Amino acid sequence: MQVYREILPNSYLLILVDTSSRLTDVSLLRDALRRAGRSGKDSVWIDCSGLPMLKPTLVAILTHYAEWLRRRHMELIVCHPPATLTGASLEETCAGELLVANTLLDAELMMPEHTDYRSADTAGSKGRRTLNSMPSVSIRTGLGARSSS
Repeated sequence: MQVYREILPNSYLLILVDTSSRLTDVSLLRDALRRAGRSGKDSVWIDCSGLPMLKPTLVAILTHYAEWLRRRHMELIVCHPPATLTGASLEETCAGELLVANTLLDAELMMPEHTDYRSADTAGSKGRRTLNSMPSVSIRTGLGARSSS
């Protein structure tokens, strides 16, 4: 596995790409996640479009670092998630522990300046954040601006 890094204006993007090597070097991913955590960005996006599937080891690492980043007031968002080894979706496998976006644009819309995050008060939430609202969109017309939700 190769890990490519891209520093974006509001986030730190890690692109995971499968290689022909049988060895999965998880230390590359851990190192990249630690660097991302020290980047000063609001979120870390993990682009998994270059992976055919997510192995349990990778899911465990992503879940661990998602919690580590939350303690640093950052979000980890998994983008373009492939199926796991069991064939289940990442959302089913992680039971809400990871934020998942189908595209990088969806990840941008999940950023705090675009949404209203509040801690869930329900039992068993363990302080996880939930998405409570989607952003309003302003449409400019010849008569002025109007908002739609």
